[in-house]
Amino acid sequence: MLATWIARGDEPVQEWAEVVITPPSVLVDDTHRIDLGGRAVDVLHLGRGHTDNDVVLHIPDASTWLVGDLVEQSGPPMYGSGCFPLDWPATNAALADRIGPADAVVPGHGMPVSRQFVAEQQTQLAAVAGLIRELHAADIPVAEALSAGAGRWPFPQEGLGAAVTEGYLALGETGQPGDTAAGGIS
Repeated sequence: MLATWIARGDEPVQEWAEVVITPPSVLVDDTHRIDLGGRAVDVLHLGRGHTDNDVVLHIPDASTWLVGDLVEQSGPPMYGSGCFPLDWPATNAALADRIGPADAVVPGHGMPVSRQFVAEQQTQLAAVAGLIRELHAADIPVAEALSAGAGRWPFPQEGLGAAVTEGYLALGETGQPGDTAAGGIS
């Protein structure tokens, strides 16, 4: 991506040219602890959701969680290409189970939230996943799924196209005649 920006001359091109990408030197499986000069920070991978590489940071002595886009407060969760709508509810449930009652949760977008907010959003994520599974099982074509679920989606329909497309793909769209997953939802 960086090479593309430089080649296109995207501003600020001089600053892009100075960027050096350093590959990770430590891979995180489930948990990894970092010592920041006497302060422990736990890096946890609880599963897939917003992306396949969502990690959260827990700062135990500050009772604080930095959770990125697994949780969003300023609007509904962002389902984009490469999201995992069927896995996201379990990932957020695993997160909610670890959050203490007095812990602060800093989402990817919006103001800090509580464990209760994370649990409520997890319920909404589970409703999206459940409806995707239901529509897929009923052989509703992916291109018709949003409208077929109208009135039942917990988030605005216009933000759920990628969730439906990615969910249908995960449930085994085959590309056979009648499959519309390859074209996605506009």
